[in-house]
Amino acid sequence: MESVINEIEFNFEQTVSIRTDVKLSKDDVKQIVSEAPAETLEEIIYQSLVTDELYLRARAREIAAKLKQDDLEVNRIEYWDDEGNKV
Repeated sequence: MESVINEIEFNFEQTVSIRTDVKLSKDDVKQIVSEAPAETLEEIIYQSLVTDELYLRARAREIAAKLKQDDLEVNRIEYWDDEGNKV
């Protein structure tokens, strides 16, 4: 059977991607969270973040390749301080 990536968004603005053999329902997710030990949940979240990192690495490669093209132009630069304020 082919696996599916369940991209789950929680009510605290966090998304976790879980690869399973079936599409998970909201009730499935709630059951997993309630029954799984904290260490298991931590590992699931860690694996999700690693997957996101691999995607980000591939995206970084794409952007770097585009930066090396001859027709590069800078449209805008914004400046921010360490507290997130625009300067």
